[in-house]
Amino acid sequence: MPAPKLIRPPSPSVEGFQLRPTKSQSDITKRQPSPVIHSAPDTTPIAKGTSKQDLDTDDAVEYDTDDTGEYDTDDAGESDTDDYKQHIIQDFERHRVFVGMDDFMKQVLHVPDDWKTRWAEAIQEVKLNRDFYTHHLLYSNKCGTNGINEAALYGPLVGMINSILTVTCEPTLEAVKQKSFKRFIRNDPKKLHHGVLNEAGLTPDIGAFYDDLYRKLKREEVENGRLDTSFITWAHPLQVLEVKHFDTALVDGSCMPRLQMNGRDPKLNHAGPSKILRHLKKKGATKEPASAPPPEILSKAVKRLADESSETSRKAQKKSYKSTPGGASVETEGNRTDRPLYGRIGARRSRRAEETDGQKEVYVQIGKYVLEQFSIPAFRSHATIGLIDRDRIQLYHANHSVILVSSAIKFTSDSEGGGLDKLIAIMIAFTRLSLCDNGILHNLTGRKLFQDNQQLAMANGKSVILRVQTGNKLELEKDGESLTLTYGEVISHEPSLVGRATTVLHATSPKWQDKDLVVKISWPGACRTSESEFLKKAIEEAKLTPDQWAVNHLPGLLFDLDVDFDSDSTHRNVASMFEDAKFVNGEYKYERRVLRILVQECLYALKTLTDVKEIAQVLLDIACIHWWLREKVGILHRDLSLNNIMYRRINGKVYGVLTDFDLSSWTASLTGDYKSASQQRTGTPPYMARGILKGTDSVHLYRHDVESLFYIMLILASHHEIHIPQDTKKEAGGVRMRPYAEGLPYERWFDQPLYEALADFKSSFLRDYRTKLDLTPSFEDFRDWIKSIHRSFRRGVLAHDIHKSKLEDFEESGDSGVAPTFDSETLGGYVCYSMLINSARGLRGKLEGLIVRYDTTPAGVDAANA
Repeated sequence: MPAPKLIRPPSPSVEGFQLRPTKSQSDITKRQPSPVIHSAPDTTPIAKGTSKQDLDTDDAVEYDTDDTGEYDTDDAGESDTDDYKQHIIQDFERHRVFVGMDDFMKQVLHVPDDWKTRWAEAIQEVKLNRDFYTHHLLYSNKCGTNGINEAALYGPLVGMINSILTVTCEPTLEAVKQKSFKRFIRNDPKKLHHGVLNEAGLTPDIGAFYDDLYRKLKREEVENGRLDTSFITWAHPLQVLEVKHFDTALVDGSCMPRLQMNGRDPKLNHAGPSKILRHLKKKGATKEPASAPPPEILSKAVKRLADESSETSRKAQKKSYKSTPGGASVETEGNRTDRPLYGRIGARRSRRAEETDGQKEVYVQIGKYVLEQFSIPAFRSHATIGLIDRDRIQLYHANHSVILVSSAIKFTSDSEGGGLDKLIAIMIAFTRLSLCDNGILHNLTGRKLFQDNQQLAMANGKSVILRVQTGNKLELEKDGESLTLTYGEVISHEPSLVGRATTVLHATSPKWQDKDLVVKISWPGACRTSESEFLKKAIEEAKLTPDQWAVNHLPGLLFDLDVDFDSDSTHRNVASMFEDAKFVNGEYKYERRVLRILVQECLYALKTLTDVKEIAQVLLDIACIHWWLREKVGILHRDLSLNNIMYRRINGKVYGVLTDFDLSSWTASLTGDYKSASQQRTGTPPYMARGILKGTDSVHLYRHDVESLFYIMLILASHHEIHIPQDTKKEAGGVRMRPYAEGLPYERWFDQPLYEALADFKSSFLRDYRTKLDLTPSFEDFRDWIKSIHRSFRRGVLAHDIHKSKLEDFEESGDSGVAPTFDSETLGGYVCYSMLINSARGLRGKLEGLIVRYDTTPAGVDAANA
């Protein structure tokens, strides 16, 4: 699809902030985009989420969530958990880095170093434009009015920004030539569709959209300023602006690492306490400069603002003090400089300053917007969001590796630090970004890769909502081999702010017409061994096994491609900021990521089985192939979880398949330094071994994966039941979550934000010989198996405790002899592969007769007879 044409039709008549510029009507026809300004309540809810998804970083943090924000909300109800909120907070606390606005503009928005001179003519044209001037003045006046509601700021702000876009699309301003014509519209209170928080009703205040999207609208829709809700998805906004009408939404970098550029601490460049235009002395006071627009134009706009404020004041009256977070006092008569501003430069702060609850609620809202933009499968590489607190703007950028937070600039005054010029430059930069620079995957590295994403960003229609990506093409090419895939339905999607963000979709291809395919798209660390390299080596070795039994337990890899970004891309620009970087207030190790695409044969999730013995056989198969990979291939998986256990059916028999080798390691290269390859611990927290969670075990060992497999069996048998439908034609059976009126066993393992606390829970569980297993009736036959493995772990943990006590006694004695030793690899011989298969052999009832596919003992089952 060709790049969007810069065609600007005549502006339809609409009541609002479309003030007439001094240009002729023909110029208006040539330059003006169609106005779309929504009317709405006065504030944006930080709304609830009622969705169930897996957020995946290299921690592979998996959680189920229904999140409710309790701050600045109106109709949002309460939910059962706030896992999304907690994990977004964790991502922000771990992965935020503060940078100066100048550096943010250069590296993220591709603003040239000499923009002040190269774009000077365009910036001056904007500032001399009457339309821009009027909107800017009205917005500045609104910012200085006490008790202003948020919605009253949307109109003049949108008008001001679109005035910039209108002026700078002038053909004579070649230096700021736009790559795509877009416009900002007021979105609130419209809900955007097809996100991971799809039921949350998130309503971004203002969004930048391709103008082509609105050329298909009916005239009355434009005049009413309301779009049919079926039109807009999270694939559509290129940038999002969130507006707050209080002073304490922005952060100053005190609580995060700050990236020094040219020896400067960006915190020192942060805008200080805001001062609205000096002529604003009391509520509602205004003073027109000599160059103000004609009174009749200005009065009309002011009247429109007053009407809007009156119509949308209901929520402001309802909220009152609750709308001013961050510790700010209730606003009284006077301008903003009368208010105490916490979390700002110049405010008194303790040495270890903490962000306010209000600031956390705001950046959780920003995090949710990023999460939603990443939720469209195989679509986005990064996202940029602007946060405005009346007269200042701060930018956020997330790219799966880091969350950048810029210092703030003030733009209502043209005197302090050139903030107004920078705002204009930022908006110019937005129009000059390509699809890829906007974060939309498209024609990467000159190929046709993801070319259909351009159409998705501009498409409108209900089919986009219901079947995002379904039917779109994915053109792949590697080493002269071309492959065309057609997307099917999404199987799983794990959006995350920082991490792999793995998406798996059904797919078809003319090359393999007889195969059900899946395409896996993820963002692993660029320095990590690729999953395909592990699989290729494993499959090569598996073909040498008797009857190639191991092949049945490995994914069928058909095609793989790693896509890195060009040297001048946004991803590379941001990564370059961290090369030999110096920090203030801590440090951050940046992990550059690549886009990885794998095409595999379709497998089936463990949860689709309805026979308890088949489920047990799959789990035992996983134990067998996992040990074989370690012993024969030298691969340690390191990320066992319920989602990574699949199966295939051959001649009516099930064969467990171990998937997702993104976090695997060669056993020969395992060291005690986890952070040498990735910043995070490996694994999915509810299933992670306690020593890895707590950080007391410096090397990931085989027994850590055995512990993960044990937790998988425990959670499966205690949280789930097998559902067998009466009519299989109408309903599919499988493993379902059990009813839990009074809570699930071990549910605290899933809502613990701290690794150390989760490790303590697990340590207590493993040491407790009185543990009573609360298993569902469907999995009652698992009881002896789980008890046997628990007994082995308990004995191993206690043996390790005794060893540590002996070692302490030895060290305190000063004895020069040989120190006590202990086999930490197997916890004194209690936790090993033979323990797993022997415990399975002794099972009775429905689980009697499980097949051990791989046994190194003489009495073992011959794999050829399996």
